Amino acid sequence: MLESLINLSQRKLIWLLAAVFVLRLAYLFGNGLDLTGDESYYWDWSRRPDWCYFSKPPLVAWLIGLATFLGGDFTVTVRLPALILGTVGLVYLYKTAKELYSPQAGVLAVLLMLAMPFNMLATFVMTIDPPLACFWMMSLYYLQQALFVKNQQAWLWAGVATGAAVLSKQAALLLPLVVLVFLVLDKRRHVLLKCEFFIYLAPVILSLLPIVLWNQAHDWVMFDHSSSHFGVKDSVSLGKRLGDGATFLLYQLLLVSPVLFGLVLF
Repeated sequence: MLESLINLSQRKLIWLLAAVFVLRLAYLFGNGLDLTGDESYYWDWSRRPDWCYFSKPPLVAWLIGLATFLGGDFTVTVRLPALILGTVGLVYLYKTAKELYSPQAGVLAVLLMLAMPFNMLATFVMTIDPPLACFWMMSLYYLQQALFVKNQQAWLWAGVATGAAVLSKQAALLLPLVVLVFLVLDKRRHVLLKCEFFIYLAPVILSLLPIVLWNQAHDWVMFDHSSSHFGVKDSVSLGKRLGDGATFLLYQLLLVSPVLFGLVLF
Protein backbone atom coordinates (compact mmCIF):
# COMPACT_ATOMS: atom_id res chain seq x y z
CA MET A 1 0.00 0.00 0.00
CA LEU A 2 2.75 2.46 1.02
CA GLU A 3 4.85 1.54 -2.01
CA SER A 4 1.96 2.22 -4.37
CA LEU A 5 1.37 5.61 -2.72
CA ILE A 6 5.03 6.59 -2.96
CA ASN A 7 5.07 5.66 -6.64
CA LEU A 8 2.20 8.03 -7.46
CA SER A 9 2.73 9.77 -10.77
CA GLN A 10 3.07 13.55 -10.76
CA ARG A 11 -0.32 13.85 -12.46
CA LYS A 12 -2.04 11.75 -9.77
CA LEU A 13 -0.29 13.75 -7.06
CA ILE A 14 -1.72 16.94 -8.56
CA TRP A 15 -5.19 15.40 -8.39
CA LEU A 16 -4.55 14.38 -4.77
CA LEU A 17 -3.49 17.91 -3.81
CA ALA A 18 -6.52 19.32 -5.64
CA ALA A 19 -8.83 16.97 -3.70
CA VAL A 20 -7.18 17.95 -0.40
CA PHE A 21 -7.58 21.62 -1.32
CA VAL A 22 -11.31 21.17 -2.04
CA LEU A 23 -11.89 19.25 1.21
CA ARG A 24 -10.07 21.89 3.24
CA LEU A 25 -11.95 24.64 1.43
CA ALA A 26 -15.26 22.96 2.33
CA TYR A 27 -14.13 22.75 5.96
CA LEU A 28 -13.09 26.40 5.88
CA PHE A 29 -16.57 27.44 4.74
CA GLY A 30 -18.43 25.05 7.03
CA ASN A 31 -16.71 25.06 10.44
CA GLY A 32 -18.14 28.34 11.81
CA LEU A 33 -15.16 29.02 14.12
CA ASP A 34 -14.29 32.62 14.94
CA LEU A 35 -10.89 34.18 14.30
CA THR A 36 -8.17 33.49 16.85
CA GLY A 37 -6.58 36.34 18.76
CA ASP A 38 -3.58 36.59 16.42
CA GLU A 39 -5.79 36.47 13.33
CA SER A 40 -7.94 39.30 14.68
CA TYR A 41 -4.77 41.26 15.41
CA TYR A 42 -3.50 40.88 11.83
CA TRP A 43 -6.94 41.56 10.36
CA ASP A 44 -7.05 44.84 12.29
CA TRP A 45 -3.67 45.71 10.77
CA SER A 46 -5.02 44.94 7.30
CA ARG A 47 -7.65 47.66 7.65
CA ARG A 48 -4.82 50.23 7.82
CA PRO A 49 -2.28 49.26 5.13
CA ASP A 50 1.24 50.30 6.03
CA TRP A 51 4.88 49.43 5.25
CA CYS A 52 5.40 47.66 8.56
CA TYR A 53 3.74 47.14 11.95
CA PHE A 54 4.56 47.09 15.63
CA SER A 55 5.82 43.51 15.91
CA LYS A 56 5.95 42.03 12.40
CA PRO A 57 6.67 42.90 8.76
CA PRO A 58 3.66 43.81 6.61
CA LEU A 59 2.97 40.85 4.29
CA VAL A 60 0.42 39.07 6.48
CA ALA A 61 -1.65 42.28 6.69
CA TRP A 62 -1.28 42.90 2.94
CA LEU A 63 -2.50 39.40 2.10
CA ILE A 64 -5.49 39.64 4.43
CA GLY A 65 -6.25 43.11 3.09
CA LEU A 66 -6.19 41.85 -0.50
CA ALA A 67 -8.42 38.89 0.36
CA THR A 68 -10.99 40.98 2.19
CA PHE A 69 -10.89 43.65 -0.53
CA LEU A 70 -11.78 41.00 -3.12
CA GLY A 71 -14.12 38.85 -1.02
CA GLY A 72 -15.43 41.04 1.77
CA ASP A 73 -14.81 41.16 5.52
CA PHE A 74 -15.60 37.58 6.44
CA THR A 75 -13.78 35.00 8.55
CA VAL A 76 -13.44 32.75 5.51
CA THR A 77 -11.78 35.41 3.36
CA VAL A 78 -9.33 36.28 6.15
CA ARG A 79 -8.25 32.63 6.30
CA LEU A 80 -8.33 31.81 2.59
CA PRO A 81 -4.74 32.99 1.92
CA ALA A 82 -3.46 30.42 4.44
CA LEU A 83 -5.12 27.61 2.48
CA ILE A 84 -3.76 28.84 -0.85
CA LEU A 85 -0.23 29.40 0.47
CA GLY A 86 -0.24 26.02 2.23
CA THR A 87 -1.14 24.26 -1.01
CA VAL A 88 1.51 26.14 -3.00
CA GLY A 89 4.03 25.23 -0.29
CA LEU A 90 3.20 21.53 -0.72
CA VAL A 91 3.81 21.80 -4.46
CA TYR A 92 7.23 23.34 -3.88
CA LEU A 93 8.00 20.74 -1.19
CA TYR A 94 7.41 18.04 -3.80
CA LYS A 95 9.48 19.84 -6.42
CA THR A 96 12.39 20.37 -4.02
CA ALA A 97 12.51 16.78 -2.76
CA LYS A 98 12.10 15.49 -6.31
CA GLU A 99 15.05 17.54 -7.57
CA LEU A 100 17.27 16.71 -4.60
CA TYR A 101 16.46 13.00 -4.42
CA SER A 102 13.76 11.41 -6.60
CA PRO A 103 10.05 11.69 -7.57
CA GLN A 104 9.30 9.01 -4.94
CA ALA A 105 11.00 11.10 -2.28
CA GLY A 106 8.91 14.09 -3.35
CA VAL A 107 5.67 12.13 -3.00
CA LEU A 108 6.77 10.73 0.38
CA ALA A 109 7.60 14.23 1.64
CA VAL A 110 4.15 15.50 0.65
CA LEU A 111 2.36 12.49 2.18
CA LEU A 112 4.27 12.90 5.44
CA MET A 113 3.41 16.60 5.54
CA LEU A 114 -0.27 15.92 4.83
CA ALA A 115 -0.36 13.34 7.63
CA MET A 116 0.91 15.77 10.27
CA PRO A 117 -1.80 17.44 12.38
CA PHE A 118 -0.04 20.82 12.35
CA ASN A 119 -0.27 20.94 8.54
CA MET A 120 -4.05 21.22 8.77
CA LEU A 121 -3.65 24.04 11.29
CA ALA A 122 -1.06 25.77 9.11
CA THR A 123 -3.49 25.88 6.16
CA PHE A 124 -6.43 27.00 8.26
CA VAL A 125 -5.19 29.75 10.60
CA MET A 126 -3.96 32.92 8.87
CA THR A 127 -0.93 34.13 10.81
CA ILE A 128 2.62 34.97 9.71
CA ASP A 129 3.50 31.28 9.45
CA PRO A 130 1.70 30.25 6.20
CA PRO A 131 3.42 32.91 4.06
CA LEU A 132 6.76 32.34 5.79
CA ALA A 133 6.62 28.56 5.24
CA CYS A 134 5.46 28.89 1.63
CA PHE A 135 8.09 31.41 0.56
CA TRP A 136 10.82 29.64 2.55
CA MET A 137 10.09 26.44 0.62
CA MET A 138 10.03 28.35 -2.67
CA SER A 139 13.42 29.82 -1.74
CA LEU A 140 14.86 26.36 -1.14
CA TYR A 141 13.62 25.11 -4.49
CA TYR A 142 15.07 28.00 -6.49
CA LEU A 143 18.32 27.93 -4.52
CA GLN A 144 18.63 24.23 -5.36
CA GLN A 145 18.08 25.08 -9.01
CA ALA A 146 20.66 27.87 -8.85
CA LEU A 147 23.35 26.00 -6.92
CA PHE A 148 23.11 22.46 -8.27
CA VAL A 149 21.32 22.71 -11.63
CA LYS A 150 23.19 25.97 -12.42
CA ASN A 151 20.04 27.73 -13.58
CA GLN A 152 21.08 31.39 -13.69
CA GLN A 153 17.51 32.75 -13.65
CA ALA A 154 16.82 30.80 -10.46
CA TRP A 155 19.07 33.19 -8.48
CA LEU A 156 16.63 36.03 -9.07
CA TRP A 157 13.56 33.90 -8.33
CA ALA A 158 15.23 32.66 -5.14
CA GLY A 159 15.82 36.28 -4.13
CA VAL A 160 12.21 37.24 -4.81
CA ALA A 161 10.96 34.28 -2.75
CA THR A 162 13.32 35.07 0.13
CA GLY A 163 12.30 38.73 -0.04
CA ALA A 164 8.66 37.69 0.34
CA ALA A 165 9.67 35.48 3.28
CA VAL A 166 11.43 38.45 4.91
CA LEU A 167 8.26 40.50 4.46
CA SER A 168 6.48 37.67 6.31
CA LYS A 169 8.79 37.29 9.31
CA GLN A 170 12.20 38.56 10.40
CA ALA A 171 13.50 35.00 10.85
CA ALA A 172 13.74 34.66 7.06
CA LEU A 173 16.90 36.77 7.18
CA LEU A 174 18.62 33.53 8.16
CA LEU A 175 18.21 32.31 4.57
CA PRO A 176 20.69 34.68 2.88
CA LEU A 177 23.01 34.20 5.86
CA VAL A 178 23.18 30.41 5.45
CA VAL A 179 23.56 30.78 1.67
CA LEU A 180 26.52 33.10 2.26
CA VAL A 181 28.09 30.65 4.74
CA PHE A 182 27.60 27.79 2.26
CA LEU A 183 29.29 29.72 -0.54
CA VAL A 184 32.19 30.80 1.69
CA LEU A 185 32.82 27.27 2.98
CA ASP A 186 32.71 25.67 -0.49
CA LYS A 187 35.82 26.88 -2.36
CA ARG A 188 34.44 25.60 -5.67
CA ARG A 189 31.60 28.11 -5.41
CA HIS A 190 33.58 31.19 -4.39
CA VAL A 191 33.11 32.49 -7.93
CA LEU A 192 29.37 32.82 -7.22
CA LEU A 193 30.14 35.50 -4.64
CA LYS A 194 31.15 37.90 -7.42
CA CYS A 195 27.78 38.18 -9.14
CA GLU A 196 25.17 35.47 -8.55
CA PHE A 197 24.92 35.93 -4.78
CA PHE A 198 24.28 39.66 -5.25
CA ILE A 199 21.55 38.92 -7.82
CA TYR A 200 19.95 36.78 -5.11
CA LEU A 201 20.52 39.42 -2.43
CA ALA A 202 19.10 42.40 -4.38
CA PRO A 203 15.37 41.53 -3.95
CA VAL A 204 16.01 40.69 -0.28
CA ILE A 205 17.53 44.14 0.33
CA LEU A 206 14.66 45.72 -1.60
CA SER A 207 12.14 43.95 0.65
CA LEU A 208 13.96 45.29 3.71
CA LEU A 209 13.74 48.94 2.63
CA PRO A 210 10.09 49.59 3.59
CA ILE A 211 10.62 47.80 6.91
CA VAL A 212 13.73 49.81 7.77
CA LEU A 213 12.31 53.16 6.63
CA TRP A 214 9.06 52.63 8.55
CA ASN A 215 10.95 51.67 11.70
CA GLN A 216 13.25 54.67 11.33
CA ALA A 217 10.15 56.85 11.45
CA HIS A 218 8.71 54.94 14.44
CA ASP A 219 11.64 54.70 16.86
CA TRP A 220 12.67 51.23 15.61
CA VAL A 221 9.72 49.73 17.47
CA MET A 222 9.66 46.39 15.61
CA PHE A 223 13.36 45.79 16.23
CA ASP A 224 12.94 46.79 19.87
CA HIS A 225 10.05 44.35 20.18
CA SER A 226 12.08 41.56 18.54
CA SER A 227 15.11 42.19 20.76
CA SER A 228 12.94 41.65 23.84
CA HIS A 229 12.75 37.95 22.93
CA PHE A 230 16.53 37.63 23.29
CA GLY A 231 17.10 39.60 26.46
CA VAL A 232 18.62 38.12 29.61
CA LYS A 233 15.93 36.31 31.55
CA ASP A 234 15.78 35.68 35.27
CA SER A 235 17.92 32.71 36.25
CA VAL A 236 16.03 29.43 36.48
CA SER A 237 16.94 26.07 37.95
CA LEU A 238 18.23 23.12 35.95
CA GLY A 239 15.01 21.27 36.73
CA LYS A 240 12.96 24.09 35.20
CA ARG A 241 15.11 24.04 32.06
CA LEU A 242 14.75 20.27 31.73
CA GLY A 243 11.01 20.62 32.24
CA ASP A 244 10.78 23.26 29.51
CA GLY A 245 12.74 20.99 27.18
CA ALA A 246 10.39 18.09 27.86
CA THR A 247 7.38 20.34 27.25
CA PHE A 248 8.85 21.42 23.91
CA LEU A 249 9.27 17.77 22.83
CA LEU A 250 5.71 17.02 23.92
CA TYR A 251 4.40 19.82 21.71
CA GLN A 252 6.35 18.36 18.77
CA LEU A 253 4.73 14.97 19.42
CA LEU A 254 1.30 16.58 19.32
CA LEU A 255 1.97 18.69 16.23
CA VAL A 256 3.61 15.94 14.20
CA SER A 257 1.86 12.92 15.85
CA PRO A 258 3.77 10.36 17.96
CA VAL A 259 4.04 7.77 15.17
CA LEU A 260 5.36 10.18 12.53
CA PHE A 261 7.64 11.87 15.07
CA GLY A 262 9.30 8.51 15.75
CA LEU A 263 9.52 7.62 12.07
CA VAL A 264 11.10 10.97 11.17
CA LEU A 265 13.69 10.62 13.93
CA PHE A 266 14.41 7.05 12.77
